[in-house]
Amino acid sequence: ASFIMNGGSVSSVEAIDGSSITVYGGEFTEKPDEAWLADGLYIAEQGDAEAQGILGVMYYYGEGVRKNVAAAVKWYRKAAEQGDCGAQNNLGVCYDKGTGVAQDRAVALKWYRKAARHGNACAQTNIGEMYETGRGVVKSAVRAAKWYEKAAAQGYAGAQYDLGELYASGNGVAKDLHAAEMWYRKAAEQGNAEARRKLAST
Repeated sequence: ASFIMNGGSVSSVEAIDGSSITVYGGEFTEKPDEAWLADGLYIAEQGDAEAQGILGVMYYYGEGVRKNVAAAVKWYRKAAEQGDCGAQNNLGVCYDKGTGVAQDRAVALKWYRKAARHGNACAQTNIGEMYETGRGVVKSAVRAAKWYEKAAAQGYAGAQYDLGELYASGNGVAKDLHAAEMWYRKAAEQGNAEARRKLAST
């Protein structure tokens, strides 16, 4: 399974307990660090959702602070409850994985849906993966395809690759190798390594 998180500072993939976490950077222009922390903490405590979301990322990954997933969840929740869609997605991932909170896929899906309603492509992809794998929901490749399409249409490479896979196998959609190649190509153009391997092998 993969868990796709919104993050402000990093773009990487790391293996945790056999699962991959894709950290999607795109909300913040500068990497948060110790120098930011004092001001950021003050702003976050005053109720600023963006600062709260940044603190969540910092604590989750140990960026500029000692890693503390319980603190990450606390700040994600504060931002998520104010409608920050990146934090809503990330809180969903915490519940999906059982990181910093008791694992609860129903709650994960609730937060993913809130973020997805705001157009968050990571959350849309996470919902798609839940349906494709039957993780906490009734397995449905048809529903997975619909969620991947939403994220892929926004240019999210991970969803474009996933959609390509469905078209290549005919899982949830009519098998269409031309459509599969198109989505692989779109993902590959954005640097998706798996899509590049698929194109190289055809």
